[in-house]
Amino acid sequence: MFRFKEYRFKYYDFRLILFITALSILGVMVIGSAGADNDDKKQFICFLVGLVIMVFLSIVDYHFILKFSLFSYCRCKTPMRL
Repeated sequence: MFRFKEYRFKYYDFRLILFITALSILGVMVIGSAGADNDDKKQFICFLVGLVIMVFLSIVDYHFILKFSLFSYCRCKTPMRL
């Protein structure tokens, strides 16, 4: 299982997260100003969800993530039925 206490935040690259956040917010603002639709809020919410997932996956040890590789591979190969 993943042990949160073993991770050293001293070596975490917060500057990279800051740059990704700034560029993504800039992109949402540019797309919002170019279109007539008001999808800014939806894009911003999706950005926040993606940011949380990105930070979580960057903290988790990749050995833990590899345990789910077969499941994710099979899930990507099966077509989505909505």
